[in-house]
Amino acid sequence: MSRLWQWLLFRQGLIGMGTVSFTFEDCNTGTMTYSANDAAIGYGRFSRLDGARAKPMKDPTIGTPHKLDKGKGPGIAMNQQGAVLEAHQAEAGFNLWYRLGQWDGGEIRWGRGHHFNQGDYPVLLAVNDHGLALEMHRSNSVTDNTFMYHVGELGAQDLFSGESKGSELMHVSSVAMNHDGVVILTRRHDGKSFHIGRIDSQDSSIIWGEPIKFGSTSEASTVSVNDHGYLVISYRSTIRFGKLNSQKDDIDWLLRLDLEDCSEAGAVAMNDDGYAVLPVSDAKKHYLIAIRFYYQSKLKKWLADRSSKTVYKSRGGGLMHPAIGISLTIADQNLALVEYKSDHPNDGNVYCATGSLV
Repeated sequence: MSRLWQWLLFRQGLIGMGTVSFTFEDCNTGTMTYSANDAAIGYGRFSRLDGARAKPMKDPTIGTPHKLDKGKGPGIAMNQQGAVLEAHQAEAGFNLWYRLGQWDGGEIRWGRGHHFNQGDYPVLLAVNDHGLALEMHRSNSVTDNTFMYHVGELGAQDLFSGESKGSELMHVSSVAMNHDGVVILTRRHDGKSFHIGRIDSQDSSIIWGEPIKFGSTSEASTVSVNDHGYLVISYRSTIRFGKLNSQKDDIDWLLRLDLEDCSEAGAVAMNDDGYAVLPVSDAKKHYLIAIRFYYQSKLKKWLADRSSKTVYKSRGGGLMHPAIGISLTIADQNLALVEYKSDHPNDGNVYCATGSLV
């Protein structure tokens, strides 16, 4: 048994988590606690709380996307050590490919591609700081639309070896994993729901909990979790922020944000400092924004600041969700984004862009 799995045997258990909204909604009482004009929300560089200046709000920067490979439905994930994992489906057929990279001075040094399975896009990825890697993809069977998965170790010679394991889960939108090997995924079937799972270190399988609904409409959503147990979910123009509850196998929602100046919010990623970055769009352009979640002890409330918009020159036409065409990851202050552009079902290119919070 590897050192990673020995460690996981001692770390089976959940950490608590939370939620947010523009205008602010108190998720415990269901009442509106702040208006859009309240100083609790900072649309500029700073947010003022009780007359005091808060920490500077950081803006996301992003470079021009460059072609990484031919393919479609890419996913990307990165950990605090700068290890990067990308995977996608081939432009024709059902071959799935992955490649590893290393963050280096604002860029990613990529290794060569590896074929690892047959399946259908999207390819959803998560990695953690202990070198654990998870990929999920849709079955390529005409009659079976469930998602399959692999669990591997980043240091292994063959990251995703062997046959995929079946999850019996359909319509998966996104997946995230924290440093304890706790997995959260979102689905879009008969409303929006999430599952919380634990990786079994004996056979690399995932033991899934029961689905818990968090919305009545069935659009795609994206989830990201940090190592403090906080998570953020985005869908349409709504952002929810919360914390994992280990006793209930549930999420304690803390805040909800409605982005009134954006028509769509997309693939979200959050770091351990409480900064969430996501692509958004309006009627004309595509952007990246950052949202910082923090607890104001004097008010005894969770609050959020929002950055200004950073224009993003999307190659894929601004398809915002991993289930459709874009994936985003963040570690510390470093950002990486992949998307694909396709003018024909059998012709597509995967693009990658890197950036940071400044």
